[in-house]
Amino acid sequence: MKNLFSVFFFILAFATCCFSQNAGATLGAGGAVPNLGQSNGLISGNHRFESIPGNLEITYQEALLEYAKIKGSPFLHGGEITVDIISHEDSIYKNVTILYDMYNNEVMVKRKKGDDIILNQAYYKGFTYNNKGTIETYKRVHPTDSRYYQILFENKDFSFCKEIKTSVDDYTTHIPSDTGLKKTFVHRKKHLIVHRKTVLYGKLKNGGMVPKLPFKYRKLVPKLKKELKIKRISKEKDYIRLMEAFPEPKPIDQREEGEEVEN
Repeated sequence: MKNLFSVFFFILAFATCCFSQNAGATLGAGGAVPNLGQSNGLISGNHRFESIPGNLEITYQEALLEYAKIKGSPFLHGGEITVDIISHEDSIYKNVTILYDMYNNEVMVKRKKGDDIILNQAYYKGFTYNNKGTIETYKRVHPTDSRYYQILFENKDFSFCKEIKTSVDDYTTHIPSDTGLKKTFVHRKKHLIVHRKTVLYGKLKNGGMVPKLPFKYRKLVPKLKKELKIKRISKEKDYIRLMEAFPEPKPIDQREEGEEVEN
C-alpha cells in the first residue's frame, strides 16, 4: 500500500511540474497542450464509470466504442472542432483539435502523433470556437456543475448562458429490416443566469429571462427596450443586444464606512 501511494504522489508531482513549465506559453498552429491528461480512463480520478447499457464498469476508450452503437453524436457540433483552450491562469493554447464529449463531460485532445489525450480539466476553465465567423465561448461558470456552458453574454456581475444537456433516450424503429428499440443521443438546451453563486433558469419567450437578472439591470430593461426599439424579447439575439447596452459594472468601493475621499 505504501508503494502504491508513493507512485501516486510521484505522478501528481510530475503533472504539476509539467503544468508549471508550460502554462505561460501561447502555442502555435501545432495545437499542442501540456500533457496533463492520459490516453485512457477518465481524468475525473475514478478512471472508470458505468456503461450506457448496463451496470458494468468500463474504461473511457471502451465507452467510445459503445457510442458507435447509438444514433447521433455526444460531441459538441457533432465531432472534432479546433479551439483555443483557456487555462485557469488565462494562458491561451491556440488551434487545438478536440472532441468535447457532452455526455460524459470529457475533453479529448486529438494528436497527430501518439495517442489522444483526455484533458485534465483541473487546469483549464474553458475554450473558444470560431463557428463560421461567430466566436462561441464555453466556460465552467456553474457553482456546482463542472460542465461547460456556452456564454452568450458576460460581465463582472452575471453571465447569461446556454446549457446543452446530453442524454441517451430510447426510440422505436418500424423499418422492416431493423425493427425494435434503439438508442439515440438527445441534446436539450436551457438558458440560465449565473449571478455569483445564484443560478436561475428561465424561458426565452416573452422576456422570460428578464426577471432572472440582478435587480439593478432588470429595472433598466423597459427604458432600454424603447431606446433600442425592441418590441419583443424572445430570442437569444434580443437578450444579447439588450445586455450589451447595460452600463459597465462599477468597481466595488473598498473603503471603510465613514472614510473620506481625498481631493
